[in-house]
Amino acid sequence: MSIAESDWRKFKVLRQIAFDRFCQGVLADAKAIAQHGALSAHARYGMLYGLIQDRNKDMYRAFDANSQSRSSALRGLSLMVKHDLLTEAQLSVLSEEARDYISETVRQPYELEWVDEIVICLLQTRPCALPQGTRCGVEIGATLGLCSFWRRSCRHQFLLQPNAPFVLAISVPT
Repeated sequence: MSIAESDWRKFKVLRQIAFDRFCQGVLADAKAIAQHGALSAHARYGMLYGLIQDRNKDMYRAFDANSQSRSSALRGLSLMVKHDLLTEAQLSVLSEEARDYISETVRQPYELEWVDEIVICLLQTRPCALPQGTRCGVEIGATLGLCSFWRRSCRHQFLLQPNAPFVLAISVPT
């Protein structure tokens, strides 16, 4: 469904407001994660990495893929409303037809998913086979091997000397 020309002009202004609000929210969440002293640096890094990956996907969907043309603007607007980036007062400038299109959109503001750290000591080499959505890192002495997968099972195998202990630090969503 294409947006009306009068709504398209207003949409471009609303898009800038929503984009700025989106970026401010990501920066505020990143700051909260970075300053969370109860978590290790590794856990904070993992959370920041996941935050940026997830928000980049949302930014692409709302601001690049679905708001560059009149034919996709209403989908982009709906995503902006879903992420609670525009107020009802700001949306009131749009036509009734555009407001009807987004009226069923449920607002789901972003919330950080904090993690608790669990440390497990293992006495032999094992593949990392953590459940879906778990972030992991393996600390061997002063060397840290970080699993680069996010929201996927890690398929890395960390090879150590036989019977050499190592510590597996797992960040589990709370």
